[in-house]
Amino acid sequence: MDNLKAFGAGMSGGNFDHKTFLRKPTVLCRIGAAVLGAGLWFSMYKGGWHRELINIHQQMCLFNGSSTTCSFVSAMGFFSLMAALALLAADAQFDKISAIQTRSRVVRADMATSAFFAFIFVLMFINTLSKFNAMELHEPYDGRWVKMAILFSLLAAAAWGGAAFLAWRRWQASQAEAPFQPHNEYQTDFQQGVSSDVADGYGYGGNSDGVGSVAGVSYQAQAPQQQQYQQQIPQVPATNPFAGQQGYQY
Repeated sequence: MDNLKAFGAGMSGGNFDHKTFLRKPTVLCRIGAAVLGAGLWFSMYKGGWHRELINIHQQMCLFNGSSTTCSFVSAMGFFSLMAALALLAADAQFDKISAIQTRSRVVRADMATSAFFAFIFVLMFINTLSKFNAMELHEPYDGRWVKMAILFSLLAAAAWGGAAFLAWRRWQASQAEAPFQPHNEYQTDFQQGVSSDVADGYGYGGNSDGVGSVAGVSYQAQAPQQQQYQQQIPQVPATNPFAGQQGYQY
């Protein structure tokens, strides 16, 4: 198979080395994304909401009072953590996958997921920063955890962006290792199933024991004898009884 080494399939089945695994740049990006996702979720849980002094039963989101923004940031922190852990598990099992199509699907899913989270976190960083700067609250409040959440959003976007870039590089490297080469699979399978002397004569003739043989003698073996026999036959010019008669040419 031409693409035997595509996506590292030729090295599948090896023992898992956790030291080498933890030093991979992709794994480091995954771990960073998981930690930042957990930190983002915890920051919003700890200080994303402010309890008003006038009405102690009322909580207000510190992103300009937008409760939707606070809920969305908390949810994205949780989903980022879960997605990073799932991709870490896939990276740990990747070397044990021998099917090239399965490896290709894993790499494409990695690219799509990482690019999606990177894009979402960039938009979320811009949105949360603008809403926090527009916040007007006429009573003291603690905004340290909200600022940490904004910082975690930016760092998470960088971590997911790095993971998406590394997944794209893996895809490009696999395509360079296994270029597509068209070939006739049926002819290859036929030639692998028969001897070399028979395969060379496939289609016309063959050897005395294989394809194209008749009564123990192949067509290719008979061809020189037939040519010699035809040369020995005297060539008699063909005569036309109508040649020379009037109107023959019309």
